[in-house]
Order: sequence, then structure tokens, then C-alpha cells
Amino acid sequence: MSETIVVVHVRAKPGHGEFVETQLKKLLSPTRAEAGCIRYDMFSDAEDPLHFVFLEEWSSIDDYQAHMDERHMVEFIMACKGKLAEASTYNLKA
Repeated sequence: MSETIVVVHVRAKPGHGEFVETQLKKLLSPTRAEAGCIRYDMFSDAEDPLHFVFLEEWSSIDDYQAHMDERHMVEFIMACKGKLAEASTYNLKA
């Protein structure tokens, strides 16, 4: 298996930006400790405070898929239900 690069765009609904940002930041430490996580970095859009981008690198697509089933990811999804305007994921190949 080869390494997997993932880019995730998350946009909060108006009025929910700070809450969503706090919830996203809670994902950093536990995700970085997961098996197969090489890189997991979060960025805030300099022009749009509701837009966040993650750059992720995983040892394999299986590791990335396992990440999506982790408790902290499930808790994030539940906490942000109805508060996101967009969530897009792109799996990239070199």
C-alpha cells in the first residue's frame, strides 16, 4: 500500500464558526497519535473565518478509513451536526 494524502475543507454555518473551530482543534492531538498518521495539520482561511482546511498524510487508505471510525471523529460529527455548511474530502495521488 502507498501513502495517502487527504485534503479536507470544512465550512461552518454563520454563527457557528467559533464552536466548529474549537471542535476541529480537539481532533488534532488524538488524530496525530493514531496508527498510520504521518501528518494532520489544520489551517484557518485568512479571508473567511468560517473556512478551515486540513492537510493529512496517512500510511495507507486503510489507516485513513480507520481514522474516520475513531471515537473522536464520531463525537465531532455528532457535535457539529447542523452547524456545517460544507465538508468536502479529497483523496490525492502523487
